[in-house]
Amino acid sequence: MKRFSSLLLVCLLIILTACTEAPTSEQTLQESLELELDRISTLIPHELSQNILLPSASETFEVVYILEGAVLDTRIVLHRLTPVNETLTLKIIVSKDGETSDRIVALVNIGDEDSYNEDVVLLEQVEAEFHRIKALIPLTYEESFALPTSEEMFVVNYYMMGDLLTDFTVPFFQLKTDQEIVIEIHLEIDEISFIESIVITQIGDLEKYNQLIHEYEFSYIIDQVGWLLPSRFNSNVTLPLVDDVSIVYSVDCTIIERGRVVYTFPDEDQNCSIEAIITYNDETRTVDYPFVMSSFDNLPRIPQMHINTVGDAEITSNEIYTNAHMTVYNVPGLDNENLYNVPLEIRLRGNSTLYMPKKSYKIKFNEKQELFGDYSERRWVLLANHVDQSLVRDYVAFKLADKISDEFAPCYHFVDVYVNGEYQGNYLLTDQVEVSNDRIDVEENTSDIDTGYLVEYDIGLYRIGLEESGENYFLIDGIPFVIKSPEHTDEHYVDEQKDYIEEYFNLVLQTLKNYDDYTELIDEATFIDWFIVNEIFKNVDSGYSSVYFHMDKGGKLKMGPVWDFDISSGVPGYVSEELRGPTGWWTPRADKNVFFYYLMQYPEFRQSLKDRWNELYDPVILSALDDVFIGADSITHSRYNNFEKWDIIGVDWNWYTSPEVYDIKTYDGQVWFLYDFLEVRIEWMNQEINNLD
Repeated sequence: MKRFSSLLLVCLLIILTACTEAPTSEQTLQESLELELDRISTLIPHELSQNILLPSASETFEVVYILEGAVLDTRIVLHRLTPVNETLTLKIIVSKDGETSDRIVALVNIGDEDSYNEDVVLLEQVEAEFHRIKALIPLTYEESFALPTSEEMFVVNYYMMGDLLTDFTVPFFQLKTDQEIVIEIHLEIDEISFIESIVITQIGDLEKYNQLIHEYEFSYIIDQVGWLLPSRFNSNVTLPLVDDVSIVYSVDCTIIERGRVVYTFPDEDQNCSIEAIITYNDETRTVDYPFVMSSFDNLPRIPQMHINTVGDAEITSNEIYTNAHMTVYNVPGLDNENLYNVPLEIRLRGNSTLYMPKKSYKIKFNEKQELFGDYSERRWVLLANHVDQSLVRDYVAFKLADKISDEFAPCYHFVDVYVNGEYQGNYLLTDQVEVSNDRIDVEENTSDIDTGYLVEYDIGLYRIGLEESGENYFLIDGIPFVIKSPEHTDEHYVDEQKDYIEEYFNLVLQTLKNYDDYTELIDEATFIDWFIVNEIFKNVDSGYSSVYFHMDKGGKLKMGPVWDFDISSGVPGYVSEELRGPTGWWTPRADKNVFFYYLMQYPEFRQSLKDRWNELYDPVILSALDDVFIGADSITHSRYNNFEKWDIIGVDWNWYTSPEVYDIKTYDGQVWFLYDFLEVRIEWMNQEINNLD
């Protein structure tokens, strides 16, 4: 039985070109149009008992078909199911080169009364089913509802906004105002599909909508706080704040100090709870967030570095190395076999720190060694940070320098150090300041005078004695500049290299003193980045020692890397209270770093400093405040053991400790002191730099 709604495309009729003559070049244009009409007409069947595809035009011709007054978008003529035959008028319009000709042919649409009557019955059934279904669907709704199923002879599916409603449920979403929703009803019977739609209205309610949004936002705030709070506390934890929300916290097993939950070092894991009283849009809710306070023994460990000297020899010299072996444990993601019983040499290091109870070390491997996922080098440094009772000043400063610039900055890895089985304390593993491909990457191993140089500004040389120091130095305005590379003991070194770099430094300083153009002599960007880091920490060494410069072959003089921040940011008791406080310039003072004393006289340098500061302020500089806590919280187990061994907090001020630092009796207090110092310092610098002329 025929079904009127099935669409069967007829294969394109293939007619041999011999059936009609192709127009010749001698024919007129009108004759060729008539011949094309003849060709097309003969290809069109005059009886339409199924769908047909009308012929296309020959090459260079165009054809348009108009059936019963309507232009056909495609060349398909559909057979229509009728009880009797019907005559249809088809107009053919052929065109070429702007000329047209047309012809009308008759098509007889073949009728079939039996098939027609069967389909009429079917259509009536379909129409009745659509009517039944639509009558069961509410025209308005204020909650989700189920759509009706079909009668047994049909299969029904519903679509809403193009999506199939698999569970036959119209969802309700509270809106401000009424909204019309189109539901498509797809009925299928005997593999024939019918589609109708119904428009229903979802009732809106502004008050309910606002309440729903408020509920959603409040739930999100509650979840957000939960996401930010760890389920296990392994350190002090900063309580989360949410914009435009008031949250009052309390905790049942410890105290909250300035928005941070204080870790208590319990002997066993302790179940605790934080109560948060959350107020948002004049509504207050109380939420409990449970957590576990980790026992001291369950705290995460930082890497342990065990160094055993040959014959348990003591390490007593800052010049002579002692042979040893090193094994490192607790390095996440690193194969410890690579760090097991590795041969090395070790000695003391530092100047003033050399005489402190907790010693800093320099280690030198027999071969280049990768540590903690960084690069491979032979020489590394272990900083004791004995004076820094927060233990994180170098960590935060090195991290800030690393964020600020693509130039080399020392790495920063906390480790627990053991020497011959005895715990030495918390240390910062970092780089040796030296020339290498992964550190200060300048040319070396050549006798050329235009080569790579590493130079240290080191007034501290006077303390040792210039001649007694054994350093290769030169003096400019009484300031010792030590040539670290090329080393004067290197086989490639020549005296002319010292003359060259000394003359270059003289030229730079004379240029600055005369307020001449310095742009071809120094890399201004590196000077500014170095200045920003040192000045934020008010580093007392920034005009004294550990001030590094480097220059590559054919290049300009650069500053860096940064170094030595343990006696900074309020620590140095030998500096007056006014000078060591968080306000006031330090590095560019006339009695400190002469380079910056002169550079700050240049309007263009001050403008470059201002531009760079504002570029870095929000995304980078302010992050140093967060890094204070990130660093401190990462060493909870280690710092506890460190100050068990070195009981100096609030006890010992023999090592440059300022009275305000000495008066703080807890580690948490020391961390807050550093945070507060940097916060005030950064704000002061922000105002001062932006007020520079």
